[in-house]
Amino acid sequence: MDDRMISEKELALILGLSYWRVRNMRMQEGLPFLQSGKRIFYRLDKVRSWIDKKEDENSKNHTLIKVKVPKYSW
Repeated sequence: MDDRMISEKELALILGLSYWRVRNMRMQEGLPFLQSGKRIFYRLDKVRSWIDKKEDENSKNHTLIKVKVPKYSW
């Protein structure tokens, strides 16, 4: 378990995202964080759990669409 605290910039580097994308995920999508004064920190284990939960939610929301394809006789 990796419960070390990292900054927003460090998290962006680890995830391969821009700083602004990580900030947006925190402010609008509920990415878990800790705040000390004006500084924002993340625990990697919490971030990974949050990402896993989001993946599960997304996969449940996507269903296969059945399409009828006409049969052709060649």
